[in-house]
Amino acid sequence: MEAKEVFLVGSSAEELAVAMRSDAIDGIIKDFGTKITSILLTNGATGVSNGLWNFADFERAFRWQSFMYYSKSPRIEKGDYPYAVFCEDLSTLRETVDAWSSLRLFSNYSAKNTVAAKTTTFFDFYGLNGYCGGAERYLVDLDNILRETGRGVSLDIYQQSLVPFFRRFGAANVIGLGNLTSDDTGAPQLWTAESVNGNAARFEQMAGVRSQAYIYSSFYECQSADLRPALGISHGVFWDSPHTTEEQRKRVLDRARMCAEIVSVDTNTCNWLQTVDFNFAINNCTFVPNYVDTEEFYPRDGYLEPSDRIRIVFPRRLYAPRGLDLVLEVLDSVLEAHQNVEFHFVGRGEADDLARIDKFVSEYSGRVFRYEKMPDEMPEVYRMADISLIPTVNSEGTSLSCLEALSSGNLVIATRVGGLVDLVFNNYNGLLVDPRSEALLGALEYAIDNLPLMSRVRKKAVEVAEAFSKRRWKENWLRVLDGMGLGEGQNCDELELVEVILPSDFVPTEAACDLIRSELCKGALVYVKTSSLKESLRLQEEYGGNLLQFLPADTPSVAPVARTYILNQDGVMS
Repeated sequence: MEAKEVFLVGSSAEELAVAMRSDAIDGIIKDFGTKITSILLTNGATGVSNGLWNFADFERAFRWQSFMYYSKSPRIEKGDYPYAVFCEDLSTLRETVDAWSSLRLFSNYSAKNTVAAKTTTFFDFYGLNGYCGGAERYLVDLDNILRETGRGVSLDIYQQSLVPFFRRFGAANVIGLGNLTSDDTGAPQLWTAESVNGNAARFEQMAGVRSQAYIYSSFYECQSADLRPALGISHGVFWDSPHTTEEQRKRVLDRARMCAEIVSVDTNTCNWLQTVDFNFAINNCTFVPNYVDTEEFYPRDGYLEPSDRIRIVFPRRLYAPRGLDLVLEVLDSVLEAHQNVEFHFVGRGEADDLARIDKFVSEYSGRVFRYEKMPDEMPEVYRMADISLIPTVNSEGTSLSCLEALSSGNLVIATRVGGLVDLVFNNYNGLLVDPRSEALLGALEYAIDNLPLMSRVRKKAVEVAEAFSKRRWKENWLRVLDGMGLGEGQNCDELELVEVILPSDFVPTEAACDLIRSELCKGALVYVKTSSLKESLRLQEEYGGNLLQFLPADTPSVAPVARTYILNQDGVMS
C-alpha cells in the first residue's frame, strides 16, 4: 500500500524549505507513515515535477482537496479552500497537525485517471439514502464493466447535492458536488442560476483533476464542451412532458451537441435527434438498449398453468409519468368485475400518491397491496405475478421493469411510449396500447378473460428478453469504451469502508483522533456516525474531508463495512 500523501503548501521558498527540514515534518512522516509533498505557489508557470504551481492552476486542482498552508504572510484565503488547514508558525506545526481539525489533511481521495459519471441524483441531496432505480443500477453495472477491463479504471459518480459528500454504494464511489441552493424551507433549488452554474463549475473542479473521460447520465447534465472525451447517455426522451417548453427542447439539443457521442437506450431518442439534426444523429448516436439478467429473472415453475388467482403487478416508481393515474382510474372497474384479481403496487412514491393507493388497499383488503422491495428481491415479485403493467405516459426508455417482467414470463401490458416499442410487439410478446385509461382497461379485460390463451405470447416474452441479455449489453458497452481510448488508471482500487460510532454526548478526544487518523492513513473511507443530521453537518464542516465523512447514526451504509469501532465517551472502544 502506498503511503498516504499529505500536501504542505507555501508561498515562500525559504519558509517551505525550512519547514520540510524541520523535526515537526520528520516526526509526522515517522509517526503516521505518510509522504509529505511540498508545493510552492508562484506567479510563474506551473511545474508539477518540481513542486511549482501558479495560483490559478493550484486553485483548479486543490479547491476541493486537503492541504496545510504554511506561511507567515498568507496569500490565499481560508474561505476559498474548504478543506485547507492554515499554520503561520513553525513551532505550532506539529500541534496543528495533531488536532481534530487537521484530520482532513489525511482524507484526500488520490485516484487518478478514473472515468467521471455525472448524474442528478444517486443519493438524496444530503447523501444519506441511496436510490436503487434503473438509472442507479445502470451506473453501478457500468462501473463493474470498467473494473473488469483490467485497466485499473473505475467509475466515480458525481451528483448534485446540498452539501459536499463522499459515499460508497456497493463498490462505486458517489461524490456530492454541494452545488445546490435551498429555499426558506430548506428544499433544494435545482434550477436557480447559482445551482446550475455551481453544478458545472464544481464538477470541473472535482472531476477534472482526476478523470480521463466523462460520462453524463443523462446527457442533459453536460453543460460544457471543455471536458473531453465526453459521452452522454439518453435513458429515454424526457422532454415529451406536457410541461416542456420550446426553449427547454432547444436546450436539450444544445446539451446533446456538447457530447462527442450519445449512447441511447432506445431508438426513440436517436430518431428524434435525426429529425432536428440529421448529421449529428447519424454520426454521433449509438443505440445500446437496456438489459436484463436472465439468470436472475426467469419464470416460476408452471407459470403457464391456470391459477385461482390472477396477480397483476405495477413494478415501478409510483407516480403519474409511469402511468399510476391510468391504473388507478381503471382499478375499481377491474376489481369489481373480476373477484379473482389482485393488484400489487411495488415501488416508492410521494406521500400524496401513496395515500391514493392506500385508499384502495383499505377498500379492497387482501386484494390490493402496496410495498417496496430491494432490487435483489424483485425477481420473486415477478415470479409471483401473472401480468405486469408498464403503462408509461411520458419520459420512458427501454424500461428495466419491462425487460424484467418479460424475462419472468409475465404478460406485459405496455403503452406505445418512448422505448417501450423497442421491447413489446403487440400480440407477439405482449400487449401494446395507447396511453389512455380506456385503452388500458380494454387490454386488462382482454388479458384477464383470455389469460390461458396468452401462453404463446408469454413464451415469446421470455424468448425476446434473451435478445436484451446483460451479456450483450456488456459487449456493446465494451465497444463504446474501447472507442474512448481509455488509458491505465492509478489508485483505483476499491476503498475499504470503516465505521466509527460516536456516543450521543461525545467530546473529541486524542484517542478517537488517533484511531480515525490511523484508518485514513490506511487509505480507508471513514464514516463517523453521530447523534443527528444537525450534529453531523456541524462536524463535517469543522473536521470533515473527502474520505472523512460525518453522518447521522441511522444512515444505512449500502456498502460492505470492513471494520466498525464503537467508542465510549473517552473516545476508546467500548
